[in-house]
Amino acid sequence: MPNKWLESKKDEFVTDVLKNFCLIYQQLITEFDHFINTGSINFEVLSDLLGQEMNQGRLWRLKDTAHLLFRFFSHSSLAGHFLDWSIGSIFHECMKLKEDAYQLQNYVPWFRAVQEDVNFQYGERLIGQNLFHLVLQTKEDVRREIDRISFLLNQCLEIFIYYLPEHSENTLLARFIYDQNQIVQDVFKDHYIDLLQAMYQDKPEKLYIHACKSLRQGGWLKKAQSALNKANDINPENPMIYQEKKDIDITLKKR
Repeated sequence: MPNKWLESKKDEFVTDVLKNFCLIYQQLITEFDHFINTGSINFEVLSDLLGQEMNQGRLWRLKDTAHLLFRFFSHSSLAGHFLDWSIGSIFHECMKLKEDAYQLQNYVPWFRAVQEDVNFQYGERLIGQNLFHLVLQTKEDVRREIDRISFLLNQCLEIFIYYLPEHSENTLLARFIYDQNQIVQDVFKDHYIDLLQAMYQDKPEKLYIHACKSLRQGGWLKKAQSALNKANDINPENPMIYQEKKDIDITLKKR
């Protein structure tokens, strides 16, 4: 790919990494809670999340975007490389988890049915018992994989706090955090305030100013004005607010 094209897409790549991570985090945590409550995990959900090489799911795309972002841009921070490795590891652990979920979902019920079928010979049923014992160990494998993925997901939350400050001027990123704020808060929980403080430090209004700029450039003027109002509520003295208001007025006059 041409270097100029990649450079021009960097803000988009960073935003996509955070967005897809948040959505994947929610899906995986929901599945893990389901496993804790029921002892089963949905193979179809994991299969859809991963996809295939010719039809990649969200997690596969996240892994590829992270590799592109953190390996092409050689000046990526250490936190960026940690994030790349962690996302890749989540992908590979989920691949193993998908296979084990398939075993639990399809073969555990089948082996149970075999054990209950009196038409099979004693020797065959004994073999079935031995194999069934091995299949049941898959549940322990699933628990270990879930523990590893959960650990990596939570580590990523902390890594983002170190990585994203270098992208505090990324207006697309600010727009995502503003537009999908409930999702970001639900994922980061107690880390959410730490994330915003790390990114915008003593100027929290910059989140809304940058979101306003992105929305304005995308033609969403009412949403842009709403974001700007939030910035004004926090710090009306910031000169960037006046400039954005001016740019919105100019855009309105051109319509």
